[in-house]
Amino acid sequence: MAIMKKIGRLVGATVVVASLAMPVAASAESQNCDANAVVWCGATSVGSLQHSYWHGDGHNSAASIEHIYAWFGITGSEVNGMSATVVNGTVTKSGQVLVGNQVVATGAITGGRQNIAGSTKESWGGTTFFVRKPSVSFLDNSLSAFVVMKNGQFQFAVIKACGNAVKATAVVKPTPTPTPVPTPTPTVVPTPTTIVVPQKVIIVPTVTPQPQVLSATTVPQTLVQTGPEAALGGAAGIAGLAYAGRAYLRSKKSLLGALRKGNRDDQ
Repeated sequence: MAIMKKIGRLVGATVVVASLAMPVAASAESQNCDANAVVWCGATSVGSLQHSYWHGDGHNSAASIEHIYAWFGITGSEVNGMSATVVNGTVTKSGQVLVGNQVVATGAITGGRQNIAGSTKESWGGTTFFVRKPSVSFLDNSLSAFVVMKNGQFQFAVIKACGNAVKATAVVKPTPTPTPVPTPTPTVVPTPTTIVVPQKVIIVPTVTPQPQVLSATTVPQTLVQTGPEAALGGAAGIAGLAYAGRAYLRSKKSLLGALRKGNRDDQ
């Protein structure tokens, strides 16, 4: 009986030692207080993660956490700024990072302190760790994570359950296609048509005047006067006729008067 108890205690101790030595994969939502976790028991808030980063988690030094995060491209200033840049998301076993239902990154790589088959050994600042795809270490299809976004683009993530860092290729946010502005159709102004009217050219023959040769017997012809002088001459002629008529009447009266006088003298 005593021998059986000793054997039982030995087997139990062996199982405990074996479980401690066996790498522990990340499990969903529960805190991973194990040797694989970069941050012992993970982080329940951004504030607790920042505290562990700068002061250690009680099991792992702050320097070792900083070294592992540095390999993933995460700096101390970025950890400090997580309060303003973090959104809740998930990292899937297939390597996607989601915020809500939107895939913000693909090809995720994570890492822990223990070697799991399919991992790659890395070292930074004297701290050794192992990186791998989520499909190597995830027991569940997805794990909750703090996802850091800047200007709508993925930067990095930290799994809440274990504090393990995640890097991935950001999905480029598509630039919305601007609505094309319709180009107004220019109003076609008809070009006036120039009508060429042929000009009729009248050719007037040039007449060269012939000089008149006067001979010795040539009698100058008296031209009929039609100007003002002719009119004055006509008026003068009429006046002369009137004067002659009056003179005739006076002469006649004088003659008659003389005849009457002569007759009286004869008597």
